[in-house]
Amino acid sequence: MKCAAWPLLALAALASGALAGRGQLPDEQGPAADVAIELVTGVKAVEFGKAFGLTVRLRWREGLAPDWREAELAPLVVRPTSVERAVRGGIVHETRRYLAYAFQVGPVEVAPRFAAADPAAGVAVPPTALALPLRLMVASSLPPDDEGVAELPGPPVAEPRPWVGQVVAWALGLLVLGVAVLRFRRGRAAAGASLRQQAKRVARLQQLAAMPAGLAAPQAPAWCAEVAQLLRGHVGARSGVVAPHASHQELLADARVVAALGREEHAAVVEVLRACDAVGFGGKPLPAGVDERLAAIVRAAPIAPGVNAAGRA
Repeated sequence: MKCAAWPLLALAALASGALAGRGQLPDEQGPAADVAIELVTGVKAVEFGKAFGLTVRLRWREGLAPDWREAELAPLVVRPTSVERAVRGGIVHETRRYLAYAFQVGPVEVAPRFAAADPAAGVAVPPTALALPLRLMVASSLPPDDEGVAELPGPPVAEPRPWVGQVVAWALGLLVLGVAVLRFRRGRAAAGASLRQQAKRVARLQQLAAMPAGLAAPQAPAWCAEVAQLLRGHVGARSGVVAPHASHQELLADARVVAALGREEHAAVVEVLRACDAVGFGGKPLPAGVDERLAAIVRAAPIAPGVNAAGRA
């Protein structure tokens, strides 16, 4: 009797191994069943967090409203990849394929339910099928000799000292203040130098204004050249317009020059510079009254308080 039982036991073992790693086939739940569900995967052991293929096969009678929920596959996390549906003999066959992930080390069991309501029957509890459990072994992704102890970033960073920030802020403030004072002093020095230079220019123009009475004809071009140069500097100091490459006419036509000099002084400067151009470029004699016009310009020139005509403070 024992020998005769061995073939039956071997056949039962083969059948049990064929069903490992899969749920129940729809046809095995009976041809009269309204709903059926099957889970299929080609693996029995998976790695933590690594994707593996999972197929869900659903079957329901035409006319039913299927209610499949992917949450039934918990604790697995799934991502759908495809859905196929076919109708054969009044039965709807649907195949859903997923990429599944396990995030729980050790044995994992998945046994989803699948229901399909019958709108015509109006029953409170719809026909429901329960898949055979799918059992998987989830292995850790760490090496065997790694205990999984958390790696700390190192010793705690020392708490910052509040006075360090205050010292840095004071230092930056003093630096900014020092730069501002230095710029102010340089500006005052430059302004003082400009005032002294303007005073010397006016003093020299005053000397030149007294010369034409005893000025010989050959000396007139040199006198006109120096007067023109000093007058252009005087105009630039009064108006802030410095145009070394502009002609006398272009310089004096600038609206800023006209506004800074005023009508009378501007007319006097125009007259003197035209006379100088006539002498220097046209070879004409120095016209009478130019010295008086130049003297009027000198008298109208403002000199800063505390600076004499010689340019000394």
